[in-house]
Amino acid sequence: MLIMLLIIVGLAEFSNKVFQKYGVLEAKSLFLFFVFTTALLISTWKTIREGKRPKFSNIIIGFAVGIPNFFASFFLILALSRLQTAVVFPLYSALTIVLISLSGWILFGEKLKKRKRFAVTLAAAALVLVNLHK
Repeated sequence: MLIMLLIIVGLAEFSNKVFQKYGVLEAKSLFLFFVFTTALLISTWKTIREGKRPKFSNIIIGFAVGIPNFFASFFLILALSRLQTAVVFPLYSALTIVLISLSGWILFGEKLKKRKRFAVTLAAAALVLVNLHK
């Protein structure tokens, strides 16, 4: 399951690069609109097919997750148009790890074991090293 997650997320992020390279940058909002509308339609179809009714809380959570994902893709496309891919993707990945770890600690009181703290520290160090690339 984790390998499938990595492949699917990797392909999703790569599609942003493909759009940045071959699409019309001014149409990025339209591109993302169709990507997220397609995701909504597929999710709705699957829910109906399984005979389930979406709860209002599910819809709110969907928007709460979808809106930040939309903007993440939006700004990722912008970053890819201004910086090298070899800089953008490592920064994006490492910063995501650091921010999620800090958020888990601050919001949910999650404690990281020594090994995981070391991994987050390495991710933070990678952020510094990639920025020294200039």
